[in-house]
Amino acid sequence: MSKQADRDNVDAGRVNDVDSDEAMIDRGFDRWLNRQLHRIYDPVLSETVPDEIMRLLEQFDSGAPSASENDDEHKS
Repeated sequence: MSKQADRDNVDAGRVNDVDSDEAMIDRGFDRWLNRQLHRIYDPVLSETVPDEIMRLLEQFDSGAPSASENDDEHKS
């Protein structure tokens, strides 16, 4: 094998090392971010939904027209 081919193999090894280091850093950041988001937002999931929002969701689920839709129909 030539000296140039040896250098190319070494350089390719460095690129793979850099890629694996970056991937490891990315995975570490992803884990950190995931923990932080859970720490911040998990308590919100246990909060109760406000009555007004619940009413709107129930209207949406039942397909009942909202008050603004009723107003629009009467204007026509």
